[in-house]
Amino acid sequence: MDPVLLALTQKQLDHITRQMGWVMMKTARSPIFSQSHDFSCFIGDADGAVVAQADGIPIHTGSGGFALRALKQAFNGDIAEGDVFLSNDPYLAGNNHLADWTVMRPVFVEGALFGFSCNRAHQSDVGGGVAGTYNAAAREIFHEGVRIPPLRIAQKEVVREDILQLLLANTRCPDLLIGDLHAMLGSTRIGAERLASLARDLGSKQAQRLFPNLLDYAER
Repeated sequence: MDPVLLALTQKQLDHITRQMGWVMMKTARSPIFSQSHDFSCFIGDADGAVVAQADGIPIHTGSGGFALRALKQAFNGDIAEGDVFLSNDPYLAGNNHLADWTVMRPVFVEGALFGFSCNRAHQSDVGGGVAGTYNAAAREIFHEGVRIPPLRIAQKEVVREDILQLLLANTRCPDLLIGDLHAMLGSTRIGAERLASLARDLGSKQAQRLFPNLLDYAER
């Protein structure tokens, strides 16, 4: 792939993650997002590797690929356009700790899975032994809060109300969690739209080369 085009496209991918971050900060309900910026936005390829992560915290995005690969393994190809997935479990889903939720939205171009628009963000409270989830007396993960393996939270762009009610029943701050979760969903939707538009502008042949070339260049 032409190195100049590759460099320009990498900058565009980075800018998409920044746009996702702006959406998070402007639409979140808790100051954890809007002031503390305890979240990260990143883009993954169809195989579950992180390819762009300009806006965020390294410990979030550095392990983002583990969450994507856990999602792909859990659903084994049962991923469709309009789906959105959620996870938080370190052991079952490749996440950091239970308070950090990861939202992953697949991006399809011409009917084929092209990549993922994702963010990972710290929630105000996810249950467990103490408010705020930081339980110094915890001796097992069940003391830390609700565990979420890779889970389909939306289908055909419609959030599953039963899953939403389950999540809200396991937090001491449902008003904050629902607002922040919708901020995460909106952010990944903006990222998915921008990523699909970029792929269409490149054309199918160049788009297919993009992520492998980026990863090869980074490795070199």
